[in-house]
Amino acid sequence: MVHAELGPFSREGMKHEREAGEVSRETSQAIAGKAREVLQVLVQHLVDEPVIDELLEPGLIRFELSGSSTGLLIGRGGRTLDALEYLVNRIALRDEVGVAPSRIEIDAAKYRARRAEALEELARQSAATAIQTGRPVELSPMNPRERRLVHLALKDEPGVTSESEGEGDSRRIVVRPTGPR
Repeated sequence: MVHAELGPFSREGMKHEREAGEVSRETSQAIAGKAREVLQVLVQHLVDEPVIDELLEPGLIRFELSGSSTGLLIGRGGRTLDALEYLVNRIALRDEVGVAPSRIEIDAAKYRARRAEALEELARQSAATAIQTGRPVELSPMNPRERRLVHLALKDEPGVTSESEGEGDSRRIVVRPTGPR
């Protein structure tokens, strides 16, 4: 709860909310508004007539982008989308001290949802191959978000474990069988 004398949009009010472990809807809406403005400015140079849909959840602000040329927003392997998300987070949350009250996610043409499904399927296939052959299966290098999705997909999969190996852009997941063949 925000102290009336601090106000929900003041730095002190937002700091108080973080310390209390809660973020008001007003604070999340203020951050979402700022993020939307930043996103609008960045995207208008890449896409004609961009459409930005917003979903506000506790601790999460999600934007879905659509319009012509959304492929430009996604980029190769989602890299442009990742960069756009990074910039919006840095700019919209730059005045925050300590833990950010919200996480901002950006998707275009449901790319992230489709990619998550593909990675979960890859994880299942890799687990089956590792179990069947009794040998580790090494996946292609992935960014941290994608590696996390694969690890989560395999955490309850019987007969295999997953671990990340390598460094930087070469970091990849290795799926290992845990039992005898």
